[in-house]
Amino acid sequence: MAEAKKVEKLISRLSDSTYWWESEEKATVRRRAAADTLGKLGDTSAVPHLIKALSDSVGYVRRAAAEALGKLEDTSAVPHLIKALSDYDDNVRNYAANALGMLVDASAVPGLIKALS
Repeated sequence: MAEAKKVEKLISRLSDSTYWWESEEKATVRRRAAADTLGKLGDTSAVPHLIKALSDSVGYVRRAAAEALGKLEDTSAVPHLIKALSDYDDNVRNYAANALGMLVDASAVPGLIKALS
């Protein structure tokens, strides 16, 4: 039960916007840390929220979300990670490619080949 509450709180932090009393940098660090931790906890209920985080305005939050999705090994993330292969941030593209490799899903192969071309 405590684990479920922890996941729920982290999911909430993942989509938090900046509070009026804090800097944008602090909010960004909070979102990135939430994504990292969700990946480590291994609870697949976080997958839809991490998929949404692939669209975050900050590259290292998107990168953390991609890495977490790879760790969670849920193939429903494959099409979203394929889309992340065209992110303008090359670190996000690298993490998305690594995550796809961790998922070992044949449907990712065409997207990976296209990204390498």
